[in-house]
Amino acid sequence: MMAKRAVIGGLGLLMASTFSNAQDLPVVSVSSTPAQITEGQSMTWTFKLSQPTPKEGLRVTLNLTQDNDPAPGDVKYNAPGSQGIAQSAFTYKPDRSIGGMMVTLAGGVTEAVMVSDVLADNKAEGSESATFTLVDGKGYQADPRQNTVKLTLLDPQ
Repeated sequence: MMAKRAVIGGLGLLMASTFSNAQDLPVVSVSSTPAQITEGQSMTWTFKLSQPTPKEGLRVTLNLTQDNDPAPGDVKYNAPGSQGIAQSAFTYKPDRSIGGMMVTLAGGVTEAVMVSDVLADNKAEGSESATFTLVDGKGYQADPRQNTVKLTLLDPQ
């Protein structure tokens, strides 16, 4: 009986320790403006953190959860004017379609802004939409209340 109590007590301590460590991770949120962007204009993605990123930076993952135009090339991500963004790159699924994006936030920031330029291609395509969802990753937790960016690209009038 004594051994069972020690094991249960040990598990309780382990669970409390794990829970405490999860609480220490920065919580990251993402938002964007504007939600509807005309080709030739820019948009901004704002990443906010509950505590500063580590000095080496923090890589966050955004999954592409909806896209009615899977061909890349409509948007230039991490354009001039971005602040606190060290790098951004697409991630790909096994079929080579875009699966999402990895964004590396610079070290020591609690807020970062990524400017994205929507390229004018002079083609009448109708509205194109995409949804990116920030997911939990190594060294951070995604804020479940502010983890989705929905974009609609419009043709110029």
